[in-house]
Amino acid sequence: MSKDNIKPQKTEISQEDLSQGIANEFESISQTPIESPNQFENVKTVFYFAKINKDGEVVSADINHKDFIDSVNELGFFRYKIDKNFVLIRIINNIVHEVTSIDIQTVFMQYVKSLPFKLDCGNGIEVYRDWILNRLYAANSQFFSDSKLSLLPLIELDLNKDTKSSAYVYYQNGYVECNSEGYKLLNYSNLSKLIWNTQIIKRDFTYIPITSIDKALDLRIVFAEFMYFISNQDLSRLDSLCSIAGYLMHDFYGTDLKAPVLTDSSISDVAEGRTGKGLFVKGIQQIRNLVDINGKDFETKHPFKYQSLSMATQIVHLDDVKKGFEIESLFNDITSSIKVEKKNLGAFYINAKMVISSNKTIDIQGSSAKGRTIEFELGEYFNDEVRPSNVFGHFFFTDWVKRNEWSKFDNFMMFVIHFYLKNGLITPSVINLVSRKTLDNTSPEFYSWINEQEFEINVDYEKKELFAKFIEINSDLAKDKFINTRKLTKWIKSWSSYNNIKYQERDSNGKYWIKFLNLPEKTFTDNN
Repeated sequence: MSKDNIKPQKTEISQEDLSQGIANEFESISQTPIESPNQFENVKTVFYFAKINKDGEVVSADINHKDFIDSVNELGFFRYKIDKNFVLIRIINNIVHEVTSIDIQTVFMQYVKSLPFKLDCGNGIEVYRDWILNRLYAANSQFFSDSKLSLLPLIELDLNKDTKSSAYVYYQNGYVECNSEGYKLLNYSNLSKLIWNTQIIKRDFTYIPITSIDKALDLRIVFAEFMYFISNQDLSRLDSLCSIAGYLMHDFYGTDLKAPVLTDSSISDVAEGRTGKGLFVKGIQQIRNLVDINGKDFETKHPFKYQSLSMATQIVHLDDVKKGFEIESLFNDITSSIKVEKKNLGAFYINAKMVISSNKTIDIQGSSAKGRTIEFELGEYFNDEVRPSNVFGHFFFTDWVKRNEWSKFDNFMMFVIHFYLKNGLITPSVINLVSRKTLDNTSPEFYSWINEQEFEINVDYEKKELFAKFIEINSDLAKDKFINTRKLTKWIKSWSSYNNIKYQERDSNGKYWIKFLNLPEKTFTDNN
């Protein structure tokens, strides 16, 4: 552990702010290695002293509370501030572990048990190790309580982070640095800053040179082929999907942040699903700390909507959001920090990228919404009958050890990060997105009617006349009180937004007009 990476925080300690409970919420705790080679060699403080009776006889041992805290600190334990709350951490070989008070107790008791049977207290006075153990056993709730451990030093962490031009992925045998030039495996001895233990992928990385997407496909990398299929077997759309995956895995937030929106391309009255959205996201989850949230149950106004997130979360996946989901409610979460509130615990903020998936389209209109999202339609290759496990003959991830697929996958994902850093986010071509949005957010009758219109640029169209023409073709809707001129105008406005058509509305002498300022070459910009 390098002390250069640890700086004392100049913050007043508030007992009310100290909450050990937060530490219990972190996903990493159950996997925290609380032992390390030579872990006791840095402990220099003598925390015990002899108790002597009136006859000058050593009868037992006691513990100096300040020296006890110093000894715990010398074992690598600190407090780390998160907003107004604190968590307990341990630093081992530049790796930061989130821990609990039980972890600290376990390590400290191991340390005491490692001490000699007789211990020198100075001036020739000795005590027995078991006297100290007995004291700790008798008062463990006192020494390892929240209030006692709140006296551990409070530190700031000089963490190794992704930059605008570089990304870092950590493996068991080293870390991979990705930039616009490529990617390479480096030894941890080259890393001067700290990392969280949750960032380390429990695999070794073996370098395989991948210099292009074509090369990845030539190597028959399973995940690359899968992404090709869900890209509608279109190499230009695969470029876009690779850039989206690379963007999500680039753990950097000082840029124009967007939420990728994954949807299906099939035009159907039924939300089919099974196109590969979940498997694509699961692939990213093998590289970065991603948390899935059930989109059907997600309530944007619920205070605990993000309670499953932790400080380690890098990507949030809203999985299968319900029809009518309002993207505007996520604007702040997409472009700035996310507020995480947990029951009975204080709130804290994290930076995390968001990805949204839905079998239905999301109604994204206006420059604000479009500027915060990038939509990608998945091709129709996979469905309820044609599944990746059938096509590739195995289950992704679970069967990859015996197939020696992990190494190829890891190299492909590093290439994908490099690809994004070199090319940025690439907007995909449209398959059926405009048609699906029109159908999802208007009506089949409107979709059929608007597709037959031959509007002209800079020509005034009276709203009532347009409505009369619409009802003339759809006479069965004439008695529907919800279908009126205002509703038709709203649908036309939505249709225009989906097609990136600019138009104006005006009123004159009691009449209301629409004028289109630009029109695509054909009414719908879909590729069908």
